[in-house]
Amino acid sequence: MKTLVFGDVHVPFHDKKKVDVLIKIIKDYQPDMLIDLGDSIDAACLSVYDKDHSQLTGLQKEFDIDYSFRQQIKKINPKSTKFLLECNHLTKRLDKIKKNNIFLDDLRALKQQNLMNLEGTGWLLKKELIHNDILFMHGDGGVGKSGGSIRCPVNKARQDVKDSGLSIVRGHTHVSGMEVYSMKNRFCHAVQVGTFQQFDKINYIQHKSLSNLSCSILTIDRHNNENYYTLCIFQKRGAVFHGKYYEY
Repeated sequence: MKTLVFGDVHVPFHDKKKVDVLIKIIKDYQPDMLIDLGDSIDAACLSVYDKDHSQLTGLQKEFDIDYSFRQQIKKINPKSTKFLLECNHLTKRLDKIKKNNIFLDDLRALKQQNLMNLEGTGWLLKKELIHNDILFMHGDGGVGKSGGSIRCPVNKARQDVKDSGLSIVRGHTHVSGMEVYSMKNRFCHAVQVGTFQQFDKINYIQHKSLSNLSCSILTIDRHNNENYYTLCIFQKRGAVFHGKYYEY
């Protein structure tokens, strides 16, 4: 069983060269399961934050780019099971708009899966996903009451492991890292998966001065009822995945 995890693409502010490498890796690796941790589009026009004129429109273009991206994946990796997780940039902003405009709530056309045409590209939308003793989440919340501090992402991942008793894989914070803990006679992993957003477009991350922003993907290979994790960091000029160099 092979699983590949990525997230935080943030169309239209994504790094196209890195996304192209992601597509090539998926084609070569042929995972049995793909998990997108969310924030696939930026959806700035839906936010309550101050915006310039360019951020007031363009939502349809973001959906179109995302659809094309998922169609590419469907073409090169048609047999995999594909999950997209709910997130803060789109899911929560849509929910807030519907809450303030209750007449929109039952419109099927405004369901996230329909806006993104996920059925057409073979993706299933989930709030969170538990699979093989791993809890996959976007990461804008926590498992327990505290969840750690947003200013120290590794603390949030570590706390989620302690609260759930499961391995945790999360995105949202745009940093990469992995820690391992021995719990109940097995190893639990706390994993942060990075972002495909251009770093110069990330001016809202609170912990930017304390942590290094990074792009990464995670693979999990399942053998003999155990999970084997590989965190692949995308460097400035390329990435090495399973011994093969992918240049931007």
